[in-house]
This record gives sequence, structure tokens and C-alpha cells, in this order.
Amino acid sequence: MLYSPPTTDLDYRRYQTPQSLPSPGPPPTLSLRRGKRGRRGKKRRASEVEDLEESTRRSKHRPPSMEDIKAMEKLHEILQTPSRQHVEVWVSNMREETHQTPPYRHEGFAPGFISSRGNEYFCEIDEDYLTDRFNLTGLQTEVQYYQYALDLVTDVFDLDCDDEMRETIEKSARHLYGLVHARYIVTTRGLAKMLEKYKKADFGKCPRVMCKSHPLLPMGQSDNPNIKAVKLYCSRCEDIYNPKSSRHSAIDGAYFGTSFHNILFQVYPAMIPAKSYDRYVPRIYGFKVHAPAALIRWQNGERDEMRRRLRKLDIDSGFKDEDGEEVEESEEEEDDDEDLEGLDKELVENGIQPEAVPNVGRY
Repeated sequence: MLYSPPTTDLDYRRYQTPQSLPSPGPPPTLSLRRGKRGRRGKKRRASEVEDLEESTRRSKHRPPSMEDIKAMEKLHEILQTPSRQHVEVWVSNMREETHQTPPYRHEGFAPGFISSRGNEYFCEIDEDYLTDRFNLTGLQTEVQYYQYALDLVTDVFDLDCDDEMRETIEKSARHLYGLVHARYIVTTRGLAKMLEKYKKADFGKCPRVMCKSHPLLPMGQSDNPNIKAVKLYCSRCEDIYNPKSSRHSAIDGAYFGTSFHNILFQVYPAMIPAKSYDRYVPRIYGFKVHAPAALIRWQNGERDEMRRRLRKLDIDSGFKDEDGEEVEESEEEEDDDEDLEGLDKELVENGIQPEAVPNVGRY
């Protein structure tokens, strides 16, 4: 006979018959040790509290240790950490102070402009030159907000305006400084400053291998602004190159002008280098390539012709060989040149162009 499930909270699926229930065993008994341990634990905790209070009373009368000092400093730093509200108030105060103070307040406009990245080609203009109105003639129509820009360049700007207006005035001030810079570097003081930068190779070195890292000079291809970017001129190969840096490539060429590099060598003729006589000759397994070789022969012929004309006028050509000695033509070469000239005249008289006759011994 099966018993019905009792009315308890037990799970009915686990209900078993009386025969399958395990033996209940002896009734549980309470251990007195457990109570003693609990009382002993309470007494131990109470004693610990008394010891802590005693150590606290003693610590009041002893000097603080290094550990205590470090802990107090750390707590002081935590308490001094500003909240978000304090940070916002500080930022707003800094913005108001920036709006009320003109830019480049600490070091002036010119030093701040030159020290910024991308303006390494410029030199510092003297304050006397900037304040002389004669040196600024004609720039009123070239620069927007001319008077405000001039005040900013001369560090007397004192106008309370919004950010957009201030940015426009700063842009005009940079443009004004560049235009005045083109006039300043052709003066005695300006040439001396640019010469020092040229000696230090601050403008870069010529990328042509035959020039052997000769220093470069900045120049413009137009005296009018917003037409051509600045280029670099090599006085050894007499050619111009693009700046390596993209920041320098964005500089207007009118800030240096088309005459500065030539005036520099006119004032300092000792800085004129010897023209490079070396040329690269393309070869294949040691043999000259025909088309470039013919072009080089033509260029050498034109150069020799120019040297002959200069020699007749008693003018030094300036061409030197690898050893630095001036290249001179021998008498045999001069006789050959005269023979070639006579042959050219005969061909012309007969109605034949000399260039159309192959292998005439030319060059």
C-alpha cells in the first residue's frame, strides 16, 4: 500500500516509501567547545580593539614616520584634484584671458613667426625697418586690414574681437611680414642675415650629385604674390629646385623676390663658386649612349664657343676642372676650331647645311 504525499514543501518526485527512507540516526547534540571558542573569539577581538586604542594614544606623543608623511601627501594630492566643474571654470577663464591678450605676447610677432615650423627660410626684420613708413609704401592695397596687421606685426595690437576676425588679421599680418621681408633681404642688414643662413645651409643643399651638396638660396619666380611658390637656387649648377618639405613648398615666392639671390652674389663676389665642369655621361658596358652623347657633344661645343668669345673679350669664363684649375684650350684646339669654321663656310657657300653632313669631325 502506497502512502499519499504529505502536505509539505517537499518535491513530490523525490517522495519515497517508508521502506526506502534512510535511518535518521542519533539526534544531533550541541558542542560546548563551539560556544567557548565563540566567547574566546569575542574576547580576542575586544583585546585587539584595546590594543589599537592604546597604539593610537601612543602615536599622538611620537613624531610621524616617513610612511605617515607619504600617506598624508598622497591624501593631500587626492583632495587637491580638481573636479569637472572646477576644470570648466578654469578653461573659460583661460579663454577670456587669451581673447583679451594679443597673440605672440611673450616673445613678439617676429620671433614667434620665425620659430614656427615651416618658416625657417625667413629672417627677423629689424624693428626700425618695420616702423619706417617709407619701407611700407604700396603695401596698403596688397594686405587686407592693413593697419590692424601692421599693429600686430609691430606688437602694438590692442583690439577686442572675435576668433574669426582675429584669425583673419593674423593671416594678413603673416602676408604683410612676407612682403616686407622681400624688401628687407636686399638691404645691407638683410643680406648679412641671409648670408649667415646660407653659410649654415639652412635653406638646404643641392640634390645634384655633381654639385657635391652645395648650399641653396631661396628665390621667387615672380615678384607678385599668389603666383608661384618659392624655389631653391644653386649657384654652382645655376639651376632651381623644389623644396623637399611640403611646408616650405607652400611659401609664396614673392616673399623672397626674383633678384635677391643675384644681388647677394653681387655684394659678396667671394661667395660665387666655381662652375662645375663635370657632367654625367650615360654608358652601356663602358660605351657611350649615342643620343645623349650627341647632346652632350653639342652642349660642350656651345660651351666651348662661349669660352672662346669670352677669351677674345678678356673675360674669365669661370669653368674649372676636377682639381679646381681653370680649363684652358691649347693652340691645337684653336687651330681645329678655325679649320671647322672654314669648313662650315665652304658648306654654306655650296648650299649645304653643316648639321646635315655626318662625321665632319664636329665636336
